[in-house]
Amino acid sequence: MLLRRYDYDDAVIFGHAKDANLHFQINPRLDDRAELGRFAAFTEDLVELILGADGSLKAEHGTGRIMTPYVRRQFGDELYDVMREIKRLCDPAGILSPGVVLGDDPEAHLKHLKTFPAAHPELDRCVECGYCEPVCPSRNTTTTPRQRIVLLREMALSSPERRAALRREYDYQAVQTCAADSLCVTACPVGIDTGKVMKEFRAEARPAPVRAAGDLLARTWAPTTAALRTALGVADAVPGAVLEAVTASPGTEEATTIERPVGQIHELEIGAQPANGLGALAGRVVVHEHGMLDPPRDRSPRSR
Repeated sequence: MLLRRYDYDDAVIFGHAKDANLHFQINPRLDDRAELGRFAAFTEDLVELILGADGSLKAEHGTGRIMTPYVRRQFGDELYDVMREIKRLCDPAGILSPGVVLGDDPEAHLKHLKTFPAAHPELDRCVECGYCEPVCPSRNTTTTPRQRIVLLREMALSSPERRAALRREYDYQAVQTCAADSLCVTACPVGIDTGKVMKEFRAEARPAPVRAAGDLLARTWAPTTAALRTALGVADAVPGAVLEAVTASPGTEEATTIERPVGQIHELEIGAQPANGLGALAGRVVVHEHGMLDPPRDRSPRSR
């Protein structure tokens, strides 16, 4: 009823219903004065509803800044004064989280709030909970869906110089290394598909003719694959000598066959893209004759 009354239509409710312990998430724009006023009124009605049912404002998680103005109302003056005295004895200078949990400001829950600048219409409802991170394939390579969104928000708040620097890194660290499998949306409580947005960014970076060709192939995929299968079938039926004569470029030299002992290992030096902005990394790839890849191995004298 409260969520409907205050037009929080995109709210998510979850938790432990059998224990009467519920969590919910709403997405007010706390940098908007009207939205902040709506949030303040909603919080007042929520506190009245819970305390009127002899409930607890916070159970599984700590009270924190948002419930600070209501601690006295929940516990009463006597217990509240005891808590204040314990706080005074343990923190006489008042340097440990001043004004949090125990404080006299009735509007403490409406100040020093973290606000989210508009970065992308599909991503702006992200609350940075991080539920998407465990399912992200690139979480240990570059960035996670949450980090991709946070970086976009950082760019929205940055100076032009800093924004340009972040954008240069963002292409590889966020866009190109996203698996684009949309696993993130399966774990997101507000249904954000970061992978879809990253695919859109990739498409926008392509020239218009390339995008047009891709759209055409997508619309005619069945006949395109049928034509490719037919062409491969024809090529398979053509004698090898004829096929080589037809496909060879003018001046192409005869390929040289190099025989190597079975199991011989060849080492290739490769340069990797910068990972997590820590600079260029180099690695060694070991390739067996049968095409398998081994991870880099320690070739120091003590490993032999």
